[in-house]
Amino acid sequence: MMFTKLREYKAEIDLNKYDEASRAKNSQMQNRVDKLQAQGIALKQQLDTALQTGQGQDAIDQIITNVRTLTAEVNLLERAWDLDLWVEEKGIDEQLEELAQNPTVSHHYADDGGEDDGMTVSDKYQNLLACSLFAILAVKGTWLGTDEPAVLHSILRRTGKVKQYDDNKIAAKVRYLAGMTPTVPATKITLAAYLTEKKQKGEKDSFIVDIAGEAHTFAAVWKGDDYKKVDETGSNGNLLQYGTNQVLAVWT
Repeated sequence: MMFTKLREYKAEIDLNKYDEASRAKNSQMQNRVDKLQAQGIALKQQLDTALQTGQGQDAIDQIITNVRTLTAEVNLLERAWDLDLWVEEKGIDEQLEELAQNPTVSHHYADDGGEDDGMTVSDKYQNLLACSLFAILAVKGTWLGTDEPAVLHSILRRTGKVKQYDDNKIAAKVRYLAGMTPTVPATKITLAAYLTEKKQKGEKDSFIVDIAGEAHTFAAVWKGDDYKKVDETGSNGNLLQYGTNQVLAVWT
């Protein structure tokens, strides 16, 4: 498996091309090579040590299980490695810092900022805690090769930098990684008023909206003749239940 994957990665590296897209692809694939080699070598060393020092069958079985896990999960891991790399290469932290300099949203995107729902995402997937992933997919359709929030959860939980994706600050980083851009309204406006303005202008684009006083994340998607709330509960929700909440930022 490792040799096959390494050949695939290396086949996509072209050091004779210097355009931005090629350099980004080279960096992505070289990072995958480095990560997979490091994990494979570490597991091989653990197995050698266990055999040489007579650690017993239980220890050897656990290492073999870890090898099988790496083999089974490599397609998820490689996308997680990509995300951690892109946080650095795309300057995600710097983009978020610039956004948070706006006093309207500085608290929302601060460490542990915004409203706290008292729950924390874990390795076990839960629809209720994946509302930010449902919202991203509602706007983009697919991301990282999937349209399933549970798969996105599995990828993000294997990262080192964005695994707590239900935190406002990390959720914002994930949206940047997904290619989304935030806009902070120039003046205070409620969600109801914001939606009215968009409809008056004939705008029907989908977006994620962060609002004051609410921990929940959702997307606004044009369906039929109006905007509907899309989240883990479905795609036909009532946005006006949050109509009096102030719009903090809109992500498109």
